[in-house]
Amino acid sequence: AQRQKPSAALKYVTRSMKVHLQRKDWQSVSICHLHTAYVLGRLSKHDEAIRCMGQILSLVNDGSLVMNSGSLKLVLLIAVTFHNIAVQQIILGYTGEACISSQNARRLSRMCLTLSNRYIPTLESTHKRALHDLTTLSKHRNSTKNKKEFSSLMRQLFD
Repeated sequence: AQRQKPSAALKYVTRSMKVHLQRKDWQSVSICHLHTAYVLGRLSKHDEAIRCMGQILSLVNDGSLVMNSGSLKLVLLIAVTFHNIAVQQIILGYTGEACISSQNARRLSRMCLTLSNRYIPTLESTHKRALHDLTTLSKHRNSTKNKKEFSSLMRQLFD
């Protein structure tokens, strides 16, 4: 049973991350970032959670997380990261960004179906929610600001 003690969870994840950083075990560091982001989300620190998960994507971009024989697990880790970012963006009302993040998660998860099959319904549900929020935004695009934002989002999603 979960004990609902986020400060203790953060303490232990921070300790674990220090050990993994010393060992330069970047995949484990990324998993620690995911755990930290989850706890921050539970504490309603959604912007911090997104920044935390952004560090995982930075590790991918700078080449620290390298594709090797276990690359399917890495692809799934990145897909989960994009999904969790989308969830936080939905909570914060960043509709367009949430649609793009959830779409990225879905695309990546399809690359590793043997591992991601059990997550597909959750990924689809999150994407549907983001799209629902986007269509709600489009219905209220009477104002010039909303119209410009909706047009920009549509170009990003379909171009």
